[in-house]
Amino acid sequence: MSQNLKRYLIIFFSIAVVYIIFLALFMESRAQGELDKARTFRVKEDYDAANLHYFRALNWYAPWGASQKAADELMELSVELLKKNLKKESFKSFIRLRSGLLAARSFYIPRTDLLGQANAIISLYLAESKLGTKANQTELRTQAEIYEKFYSINTIQNQFWYFIVIIGFFIWLLAVFWLIFVFFSDKNKVLIIKVKLKKARIPIALFAYGYALWIFGMSAA
Repeated sequence: MSQNLKRYLIIFFSIAVVYIIFLALFMESRAQGELDKARTFRVKEDYDAANLHYFRALNWYAPWGASQKAADELMELSVELLKKNLKKESFKSFIRLRSGLLAARSFYIPRTDLLGQANAIISLYLAESKLGTKANQTELRTQAEIYEKFYSINTIQNQFWYFIVIIGFFIWLLAVFWLIFVFFSDKNKVLIIKVKLKKARIPIALFAYGYALWIFGMSAA
């Protein structure tokens, strides 16, 4: 491997690491800010505002930190409102929780434990709204299962396309590294561009394929 290629790879990876660290810190900062606002409104019992800021904290989702706390606290708030028999307010909180987690999904769906609980309670609320609270438990359970099945299927279908997005991205990234190697690793600096393009036919094809798969996956998801 030539010195030029090594230098280019070191620069590329250094920039990538710095960018990832910056992005992680930026996302955590924004999530923490929204979480603090949500807690303030929760204390004031302004549940609509609290729901909104918990939801925004989830929009800055990461597998750690403030967004995880936001998910747990929004679940706690939803259950707390349900125990107080504030069913409408509880329903809104569960909807925000569900929407926030689904908005944060990528090649996997985060916090499926919370999502499953939210789906079940949302489905029961919708069943009660349709049949009335005086309906017998069997009818309510049957109707709730219909809603729950619908919500569950809807979340699983999109997961496949997010997986395709990740595959497409990694194919595209692999092609970029391959192209860098082809164009900068040859010691013959006067090698004409036509020869290099001929050697780069496969990575160019992978670059186009990976990019197309990436874009198609995002549009389908």
